[in-house]
Amino acid sequence: MLLLTILPYTLLLCFYKGVNGDEQPNLSLLPQECGFIDGEGVTDSKYAKLYEFPWMVLINRIARDGGRHFACSGTVINERYVLTAAHCVEVARLNLVRVGDYDIQQEVDCEGQGPTLLCEDQFQDISIDETIIHENYSSNGRVTNDIALLRLSTPIDFSHKNAAPVCLPTTTEMREKSLTGEEAIVSGWEIKTNGTPSKMLKMKTPIRKNDQCSEGMHGAFDPQSKAICTGGVEGVCPMLSGSSLMLPYAVKENQYRYIQYGIMSHGTLGCNSDQNNVYTDVSKYMDWILTKLKA
Repeated sequence: MLLLTILPYTLLLCFYKGVNGDEQPNLSLLPQECGFIDGEGVTDSKYAKLYEFPWMVLINRIARDGGRHFACSGTVINERYVLTAAHCVEVARLNLVRVGDYDIQQEVDCEGQGPTLLCEDQFQDISIDETIIHENYSSNGRVTNDIALLRLSTPIDFSHKNAAPVCLPTTTEMREKSLTGEEAIVSGWEIKTNGTPSKMLKMKTPIRKNDQCSEGMHGAFDPQSKAICTGGVEGVCPMLSGSSLMLPYAVKENQYRYIQYGIMSHGTLGCNSDQNNVYTDVSKYMDWILTKLKA
């Protein structure tokens, strides 16, 4: 079971100041009710529970032949915005974002059996109004600034149990926290051998020193970049890019939150614990995110 870090509840509610000390009024556009988890932490199950990560969304792209397919994922940060990787949306024609799906290959998502059977057949397909890619994103040689926002054409309906926002690292303490040595949680959709996504996975993964990713990727990773290096997990196969790396916090008694620290960017993304994965470090881009949001 994953240990939970304790932070005062007021830390999630305090006013954000940017790296230059400037106040960020757009913090009010991020919901205070976010990232809910129960007090049990995360079990060793390979698959997520049906309603465990209601902020995870699928990004649907239009192929050259006109076909539509889910090629990346992202996270809901408020009712109008999804956070994802820039390489997912850089050159692609985007179709829509799907909120609330769990197993893409099933029309109705179910877990359990008999009297404990729980099923969900509702999801939201929402078109994309604007794609916002980091101005300094680059995939030439080394991937840098791999972060983007999608503004949705209509608000997400949060009245459904499978739709909710994740929390972001909005405080100075969260943004300055050393993550090396922490055990994080990653959620995202499993990629089958035919390249199509399937059921939502979750895994625990160790956060490593950036030097370890640099050594394992033969110069393709800059250890000084705004990124997080993690290890792989034996038997957990690739997830869609844009998957979320999170750390759980207990913000007050019997109340817990997930804070998203990473966006899956690149790496080996295989089924071997010796392999490395790289995540864009969300805590280093909070000024950029807040500046881009609008009501």
